Amino acid sequence: MQVNCINCGHKFDLGKNYDDYEGLVKCPTCRFLLDIRSEEGNLKRVRAGMLFPMPAAAQATPAAAPVATSASPSPVAGTVGPAPDSNLTVAPEPPALREAA
Repeated sequence: MQVNCINCGHKFDLGKNYDDYEGLVKCPTCRFLLDIRSEEGNLKRVRAGMLFPMPAAAQATPAAAPVATSASPSPVAGTVGPAPDSNLTVAPEPPALREAA
């Protein structure tokens, strides 16, 4: 069975194993996930695939972006520090400004 990737347009063959299949397939060229459904060797549906579907509440209204704080725990166990994606860095004052004040 031939499938066209909806992301890059590459055409690839899935073989007879996917003649009656519903689920995710990865494009061998661009690695895009495709959600496909086939019956008796005929492709019935191709759409963008997701590993984890979003909950209905999250799809209805977009959530506000989380606010990073310096008190959020570090991903390394046993350490505390700023979040890895945090852009909250404070540069120390230059020595010349501290002496003049």
